[in-house]
Amino acid sequence: MKIDRKELRASIYDYVKANYWALFTPLFIIFVITSIVDIIIGWVLITNNLTDLVYVSTLITYFFSIYGFGVYTIALVDCLRTEQKMSVKLIIDVMKKHNLRLFLLSIEMTFLLVILAVVGAMIHPIVESLVLAFMMLAYAFAFPISVDQPSLTNIAVISASFKQTTGLRWDMFLLQTKPLLIALFPLVLALMFSNPFVWLTSNNPSNGIIVFWFFIVCTIILILYVMPKALSVSGFVYQANTPQGPEVI
Repeated sequence: MKIDRKELRASIYDYVKANYWALFTPLFIIFVITSIVDIIIGWVLITNNLTDLVYVSTLITYFFSIYGFGVYTIALVDCLRTEQKMSVKLIIDVMKKHNLRLFLLSIEMTFLLVILAVVGAMIHPIVESLVLAFMMLAYAFAFPISVDQPSLTNIAVISASFKQTTGLRWDMFLLQTKPLLIALFPLVLALMFSNPFVWLTSNNPSNGIIVFWFFIVCTIILILYVMPKALSVSGFVYQANTPQGPEVI
């Protein structure tokens, strides 16, 4: 399968521009919930001297990320098919209707991701990162496939996602990466100003610190701005390569 990356990018950007807050709100809530759970589990492990179980925190974080963004992708595909507007209520409706199936699917996807990530980490951290990136792209269609084809087992759903993303992963990666790279550009400038030598040789070292934090704030704002663009790619690509289907919720 092939896609016109330029045309699809324009479609995504136009859609996000018209529906930014509707898309941003559920994504931000998912991000906040995942982060809070990760912080709480990490705090419990540290305060109880259970740092050897840090992998538990990683496992749960992976699960919440897969489940949360998977449900978001289902809701987005439904919005593209029915021309309704994204909302937190729509996300909750998807969770209510398909909760057990999606919950179990997330568990299986999480364990598979962790196993492959551990194998990659045994080789080299870079290999681990590449494995995680590849797996997330390969998983991209699993949730909408699970809803569109309820007769498939979870293993079959994961396999179908791997097959259907074949030939699309590079395009999806570029569609997701371009807005993030633009958002991270101020971070590069911030790191340039984090060099102590720059501060010490300046007539007013505090200026370097101010500029540094200015670029950090710019980076955070830009990341929040491009978040819907990057995280809506899976839903758009799936819908573009799937015959018009029924309403999914």
